[in-house]
Formats: sequence, C-alpha cells, structure tokens
Amino acid sequence: MNLVHELKSNFNSFFREGSRFILGVSGGKDSMLLAHLMLEARIPFHIAHVNYQLRGEESDKDQAFIEAWGQQNNVIVHCIKVQYTEEEKNIQAWARSKRRDYFEVLLHQEKASAIILAHHVNDLWETHWLKLLRFQVEGNSGMLPWIPPYFRPLLYTPKSIIDEEVKSRNMAFREDESNQSIKYNRNFLRHQIIPEINQRFGISDEAIVAFNQRKSDKEAWSYYLMHTFLNEVVTDNNDIQTFDCKKTPSFLPLSTPLFHWLTPLGFSPDQITAISNWEGMENGKKIESPSHILWKENNTFKVSLLNKEVPETYEIHSPFFLDLCAWQGKKNNLPNPAWYGDKTHLQLDLSKIEFPCTIRPWRNGEKFQPFGMSGHVLISDYLNQKGIAAALKSKIVVLESNNKIAAILGIEVANWCRIEQHTQGVWLIHPFPGQSSE
Repeated sequence: MNLVHELKSNFNSFFREGSRFILGVSGGKDSMLLAHLMLEARIPFHIAHVNYQLRGEESDKDQAFIEAWGQQNNVIVHCIKVQYTEEEKNIQAWARSKRRDYFEVLLHQEKASAIILAHHVNDLWETHWLKLLRFQVEGNSGMLPWIPPYFRPLLYTPKSIIDEEVKSRNMAFREDESNQSIKYNRNFLRHQIIPEINQRFGISDEAIVAFNQRKSDKEAWSYYLMHTFLNEVVTDNNDIQTFDCKKTPSFLPLSTPLFHWLTPLGFSPDQITAISNWEGMENGKKIESPSHILWKENNTFKVSLLNKEVPETYEIHSPFFLDLCAWQGKKNNLPNPAWYGDKTHLQLDLSKIEFPCTIRPWRNGEKFQPFGMSGHVLISDYLNQKGIAAALKSKIVVLESNNKIAAILGIEVANWCRIEQHTQGVWLIHPFPGQSSE
C-alpha cells in the first residue's frame, strides 16, 4: 500500500488543491507518520500540539521534539500548555476538551479547511467498544472519516500498516508511557480485551470497516424514520406540543420515540423511563426538565416551555461566536468546494449580509427563498416538505439580515445570500458546541 498516494486520494475526495489544514500531533507514532506523509504529499498544514504537563519533563520533551521537527521541515508548530486540576475528575475527558477547543481556535485563526487527526482502524474499533460499554445507544458506530471540522484520512488504515511504515522509514517519534497503563479504559480495551476478542472470533480490519459503514448507514435511516414518525404523532399548537400515545403501535415500546422527542427538550433518561409507563401515570402529573414542563392529559403527553420570559430575538454584530440559541459562527476567506452540500455548516456570502443581524423564531405566514430557487415559499410549508417533526418546529429559528430571511438555521440558507465561485468571504454557521467524536 502506497500511503502517500492513498493520502492524496483521500484529501482530493473532500478538499480543493491548495487547502491548508491543522494537524493534531502528539509526537507519537501515528501522528508523526501522518505529518511525514502530508509533507511528502505536499499538503499544506500547520501542526497543533497540546502540552498537558501530566508527565513533567517528558511532556516538555514531547513539545520540544515536535517543535524541532517543525523547524527542520519548515512547518509552523502551534503549542499550548494546559494545567489539570482535581476538580476536572475525568482526566481523559478534560484532555479531549482542551485539545478540541485549541484545535478549533487555530482552525479559525489560520483560516484552515479542516482539523486533521491520525485515527486508524484500531482507534475506530476501540471507540465502538467504549460506546457500547457505556451503553450509548445513539451514535455507537464509532467514527467517520469526515465529520466537519475533523478529517481522519487514515481511519480505514490498519495499525499494522502504520507500524510497518514507521519501521521501514526508521522514523523518530516519542513514546508516551501512559499509553501502556491499563488504568485508562481505552488502554485496558486496547491491550487486554480487544486482542483476545479479535483472535477468538477472527475479526479482520476489513470486517471492522465494513461494520462501521453499515452501522452508520443504519443509524442515518433510523434517525430519519423516527423523526418521520414523530411528525405524525406530535402536534404543536399555541406553544404546547402534544404527543398522542395511542398512535404508537401497542407491540412497540413507547420509550424510543419519547427518547427522541424529549431528550432535545432537556429531559433525562431516568425521567423518560418513568414517563414511558404512561398508563400508570396520574392525569395532571408534571415532570420538569431545566427548560420544559411535561404533564399527562388522558392519552397524551403535553410539553411547554418552563420559562416563557426567554427573549425571542437576539442581535448579532459579527460572524463570530453566535453562542445564542445554540449556534456558532465561523469565517473563511474563500469558499471551499468541500463545504458545498454540507448541511452541518450553513454557508452564506458575507458580502451580501448586513450587520447587525437577528436570530429569532420563525413566524406563521412568513416566506423564505430556499437555496436554488428564484421564488419564495411559506416557511411552514417548507418545514413540512423537509419532514421536520412537529415537536421540533417550535425550536426552529431564522437568521434575518436587512429585513430578509438569510437562513433557517440548521436547515437551509436563502438563495439570495448563497456562496458562489466569486465569493470572497464565507460565513459558516453550525450547532454550538461543534459535534465531533474523537
């Protein structure tokens, strides 16, 4: 396998030539090999490294090693030191959060197209088992190569091939001794459990990749079908959502649609389990989430906002940090073809936007010019065409600029402000915080 050729092919599938990237590098075997490969493939990149200061002098040596490699190979290296405190409790979650935050800051600062990570097939398999053992029902297929802004070009490459490549190159890297400690769950699985499972059941790398792809496809269909069903059983009237329990087939558990309906409204798994026993609940019994209140009314559940005083309109003065209504903004200097068709990030031509803008709930009777259309449609009709569940319609907000709807956030950008080939500045908007799986 020619890894340089494979790498070029993977990047060309998603990004235009000349795009620049942020490569996360720990100094270990996997990330250092990826740095070498990207250098040989002439893919422009900066290195990002987080010094967690957890191993004293060894952590500083990791940083010095990476900085020296960058200087030797004319690659810019960005480093940050962070300090762990006992208040954080879960050290791995803390490190993951610090790493993600720093990488995403650099992504915006350097106007890069993506953050590159050196995950491989073994990481993919370990992540699946970790999610399974945490009883994570949703999204337990593992990882995907491209979940903006993270790109994993080696995700379907076996660890054995990476090890062989490093050995054949006689390549220098830093070994983190903590990677051998089984006190961490991932290492316990990596060193003691997964090798035994793979050997006993004859699990190949190809089977792992095929399973992950099939599982991801199934999850996408399950999500679509569930929200289509919710659109049939949940109605929205005067800010009160109503779930009709009698419309759920008696031979199917009520807990699953309730989970999909109520989790976005802040209800916990324990609360949803209790609510699922609807026949045993008293009429009028109320259960509260941090943002909503639910009560039983005969054969239905009704939900409304707990706090009716929440402001409905927010004023936005720049394309950055829309941490209102759970949205975040980014700015790119030039349009990137990799973003086209990506519904995770809405893309607007900044030159067509006038600030201040507003984020607010959509209104009945309001019209919108969808992407690719010259005419306008009612937002209510458009949401129905998109199959948006009635339970979710009240949560939909729009971005308004100069008294025109520029986007229905999370769904579509208006045609009048879409990006085109001549666009010089792009405003990217996506859910906050950015969803990713490391």
